[in-house]
Amino acid sequence: MANVAYITSSQLSKIREQVKDHNAETTPEENRRTLKAVSDDRAARWPNTLSIDRQETEMRAEQRRAQIERANKILFDETDRVKGFHSAMLVSDVLHENNQLVGYKRQIDVLRKAQEAAYVEQQKQMADAAELRKLEATAVHKAMETKMADAAELRKLEAQRHKCL
Repeated sequence: MANVAYITSSQLSKIREQVKDHNAETTPEENRRTLKAVSDDRAARWPNTLSIDRQETEMRAEQRRAQIERANKILFDETDRVKGFHSAMLVSDVLHENNQLVGYKRQIDVLRKAQEAAYVEQQKQMADAAELRKLEATAVHKAMETKMADAAELRKLEAQRHKCL
């Protein structure tokens, strides 16, 4: 019982097919054609492994080149000369930024002064308009007083004239 093996029904079917094929009387030429057809069928379904291998080789070569380039850049950037250059570039960038901020501040000052000048001019115009209204009101008031005084004078004169008559 130790030499017993269990197989599935599909495996049994395959074994029977193979035995059946060998039992059939086939010529070596027919066998060769059958094997060739099976081989061609399998080859048609296989992916193009040479193309995939070539693409993979190219991809690995590109990755290797990129890593070498990155390592060389890191080594280059670590030299004193390059460090000094980067430091000088940073100082230059800071100075440029500072100049831009100074220019921006000047623009703000110019705009603020223009705004203040416009406000002062507006206040002056409002004060002039108020003064003009005050003068006009005073002139109207004086004209009314004069007119009333003249009317009173005229009535007084008429009253005296009536007395005289």
